[in-house]
Amino acid sequence: MNFAHLHLLLNHFPIIGTMVGLGLFLISLVGKNEDLRRASLIIFPAMALLAIPTFFSGTGAQGAIRKTPGVSEALIERHQGAAMLALLFMEITGALSLVGLWKSQRTSRPARWNWSLSAILIFQL
Repeated sequence: MNFAHLHLLLNHFPIIGTMVGLGLFLISLVGKNEDLRRASLIIFPAMALLAIPTFFSGTGAQGAIRKTPGVSEALIERHQGAAMLALLFMEITGALSLVGLWKSQRTSRPARWNWSLSAILIFQL
């Protein structure tokens, strides 16, 4: 197993997990269910943590894929730029979700500004 295989294995977890968290988050907004909202606020930081090894395994995969004939260097650079942007938004979303969880422990529910900002950042992904 090389870094390209590891990268392909890891990259599915943050993507699918974020979609699951987003689905729970939207259902919690429609149904006004605080438990589902907290569950989604737990999923986002977990996916943000999984995004870190996914991003760094991409560097090793990049080295392996460059040796392959016919692979466009511009496409590799574009993919790396998109990955950096996605990692940035994932980490910000995870951090804001942690703030929302912390606020929900101090009060009975997360601050409205926090989950609104988290939703905006999620849709940027």
